[in-house]
Amino acid sequence: MMTKRHIIAGAATLLLAGFSAWLLPFGWQQRHLYFKDYTFSAEQAQALRHYPEAMLAFGQKAWFALDAEGAARYYRAVVTRDAGHMAAWLKLAEAEAAAGRPQKARAIVAFVERRAGEVMFWQWPTALLAHDLGLEDVFRRCTNRLATRGWKLSDTFNLVDTHFAGDTTATLAALAPAARPAYLEWLMRWGRLEDARTTWQVMTADKLPDDSILLKFVSFLISRKAVAEAGKIWHGHGGADGMTNGSFEQAVSNKGFDWRWGRDPEGHWNLQQAFGQGRERGTAARLMFYGQANLAFHHLYQIVPVTPGTPCRLRWWWRGKSLTTDQGPFVEVYGYDCKGFRVTGPMLTGDRDWHEASLEFTPPADCQAVVVRLRRNKSKRFDSKIAGTLWLDDFEIERASGASY
Repeated sequence: MMTKRHIIAGAATLLLAGFSAWLLPFGWQQRHLYFKDYTFSAEQAQALRHYPEAMLAFGQKAWFALDAEGAARYYRAVVTRDAGHMAAWLKLAEAEAAAGRPQKARAIVAFVERRAGEVMFWQWPTALLAHDLGLEDVFRRCTNRLATRGWKLSDTFNLVDTHFAGDTTATLAALAPAARPAYLEWLMRWGRLEDARTTWQVMTADKLPDDSILLKFVSFLISRKAVAEAGKIWHGHGGADGMTNGSFEQAVSNKGFDWRWGRDPEGHWNLQQAFGQGRERGTAARLMFYGQANLAFHHLYQIVPVTPGTPCRLRWWWRGKSLTTDQGPFVEVYGYDCKGFRVTGPMLTGDRDWHEASLEFTPPADCQAVVVRLRRNKSKRFDSKIAGTLWLDDFEIERASGASY
């Protein structure tokens, strides 16, 4: 006779058997999900219809097979079960547009832009679809978020430039003020002088830009030989007349009309600002030669805007300690944007305390800027390896009449 205990045991056995029968196909489904070894058959699609990850894979398979309707069906199955799957929503928008339903595609992209909000990861793909579908407001919001936060700047501005057919005025109207400095840098990288000028004018109409972008723009104008224009911007925004940072008191930027200097990777010389070693206990530029090579030095210079045909006088102070060889450092002035103009000053060798030196010159009629540079030529003598230390301070350019330049 069966007891109650036997009945319970039998029922439990049947339950476990039923669970095992269900677990086998479930485990097989999970294997496909884990290894992603889909066969993409209709039967498998039906079996895996409840799994968004699988439906996404089926949708991609259909998409690459140019089956827009099938892709849309699978992507719709993904978002039905996972409404927060932004990637699937965007792919669904692509599929709907390809299937000839642009209105549905636009509605989906607008939904994604609202749902994603300020999440940067989704701004770029949303901007691409907005561009393709003519969603102007969505496009502008997404590209402005990307530009102001520095995400995919090159791609973003390439897309914006394509969207507005290279029309800088239209682009500037679409860009938020905070995005315009990055756009200006992009234009400068591509060498688009006129568009950069237009952007600068728009940027400066409301307020002055920060020093960083000003330096970059002035340097860009100099590199494009628009020296007179660069000089006006430099002086109009606080740049010094004549020589800039002539006493080396400020940090050297290596941009604009400031000093430019290099470093010697071989360690034959060292150039740096020397605080407290200037003419009046201020800062000087100190150049140390280590006696290891017969150097041709030309690594300290400054571009200076000038008025063509105006007689000028360059003055500076310097001192030397144990400067060897017959070829010592000297200061020269030559034309930055004109050829055939060069004048050189006196050479400094041996030991000499602080003293003033000067050099007079008249820029030619076609010369908008000159370069003030420290040079040293190679020696042809046996003892040609230069050693010693040179200090420079208080550079100034004035009109030869004595009035401040």
